[in-house]
Amino acid sequence: MMYALLTSYTCLAVSLAAMAVVMIVNGDPDASVGLAVGFGLFALVFVTLAAALYRPLLHQGSASRSNAEGPSPLPPSRGLIDGVRVSQRRVPR
Repeated sequence: MMYALLTSYTCLAVSLAAMAVVMIVNGDPDASVGLAVGFGLFALVFVTLAAALYRPLLHQGSASRSNAEGPSPLPPSRGLIDGVRVSQRRVPR
């Protein structure tokens, strides 16, 4: 639930900031520089919070694999097994 709410508030903040900037550029009489700056700060805060919230989800797989196995004592294979490229190797059936 928290992910959905934060994502929706982030999208709302970014869209309001963009709308305020477009209103200023188009010379809308109801446009306000103060509101554009305020919505821009609001968007910046929520984008930062969303990035902090999603960061563990996006980096979870690579961090757990490297920490669990540790560094490999073998050199990287570069796609070769017994001198044959892995994509060209036939698997017996």
